[in-house]
Amino acid sequence: MFPTALSLKIFTLGLQNTFVYRWNFLMRLCMSFIPLLGLVYFWGAVYEGRGGVSINGYSYGEMIFYFLLVNLTQALTMPLDDEWQIANEIRDGQLSQHLLKPFNYMGYRILLFVSNRMVYTLIALGPTTLIFLYFHRYLSTPHEPMTWLYTALALVLTATLQFLISYIIALFAFWILEVSTLVFIYFSLEYLFAGHLFPLDIMPRWMYAIIQWTPFPYQLFFPIAVFRERLSPHEMLTGFLIQCLWIGVLFLCARGLWRRGLHKYTAVGG
Repeated sequence: MFPTALSLKIFTLGLQNTFVYRWNFLMRLCMSFIPLLGLVYFWGAVYEGRGGVSINGYSYGEMIFYFLLVNLTQALTMPLDDEWQIANEIRDGQLSQHLLKPFNYMGYRILLFVSNRMVYTLIALGPTTLIFLYFHRYLSTPHEPMTWLYTALALVLTATLQFLISYIIALFAFWILEVSTLVFIYFSLEYLFAGHLFPLDIMPRWMYAIIQWTPFPYQLFFPIAVFRERLSPHEMLTGFLIQCLWIGVLFLCARGLWRRGLHKYTAVGG
């Protein structure tokens, strides 16, 4: 995709640019723990009303641990404003400077995304550790050593899926002036069907069976389910295959939208 030296320069540039906004990231991270505390109290009330009875195999402690993993997974994989940055470059004509350079634009954005994730993860390490220590009595680790490897693979694929969806949404800026409506529609669906509000496997079985064929569970719920060892080997293999299938489909869509968008793209001024 790039010569090694050029890739390193782009990656380093991404690190430098991201560190400029380190305090923004820290504040954003700290604010993300406020919904977590709300969910802790909400589910506490739910379980108290049920007399402490588990919900589809989730005890109160396991439910709290699930939401701790939700915050951690988001910190590791979720893009931060990538779609807004790409859309702004297209809308404001800044894309022209990249078209004149000898590198692939998607590859360029991937390198920036990876560097951004590294910085955000580094900044998130302290606050996340404190939160995990506070809820330490609810923590547990996988029984099988290979689960760590499967979880790492699921997280890499999740980050790839997250990036491609954000990239595709941003490319619609070739045709429409503002992509904000698309972003908010996508975030609403993703928030509900990815597992932000509750583990997806507590939903009715027929609904969960339908949702697992969409890309949403593989943006959050799936890597957590892998880590918690709540999937059979067959279910885990099927999940990885569906996740890879969606990545392939979205990659082809991104390539197609990019080619078509360039035919529509115009920039004036200098």
